[in-house]
Amino acid sequence: MTDKAKDVSQELEAIREVYKKNLPEKISRFEKLLQKIAEEPDNNEIVGELLTAVHKFHGSAGSYGFDNISKIAGEWEQMLQTIHADETTLEESQIGKMRDYLRDIKKAGGKP
Repeated sequence: MTDKAKDVSQELEAIREVYKKNLPEKISRFEKLLQKIAEEPDNNEIVGELLTAVHKFHGSAGSYGFDNISKIAGEWEQMLQTIHADETTLEESQIGKMRDYLRDIKKAGGKP
């Protein structure tokens, strides 16, 4: 590996570490939105807000090399798209599945 390639590799790793360091903040936002959804399961606006956040997270995780997290977020995003489009009151099982996605993201722990 050339010195330039090593430098680029080190820079990418540094960027990944910053992203990983910021994961708890993103997870905290998801937790707050999930709590709001649990309190107001018929509020499609909150579902839309969570959908937007998960969509961005799905893309950024993949861009920074966190493929496992991106895969989980992608599945969650698909679920949220369906729920948001249907504009129906969420069932407890759906909220539980969203919590499962969040748990799985936490378990992945920022492993690329």
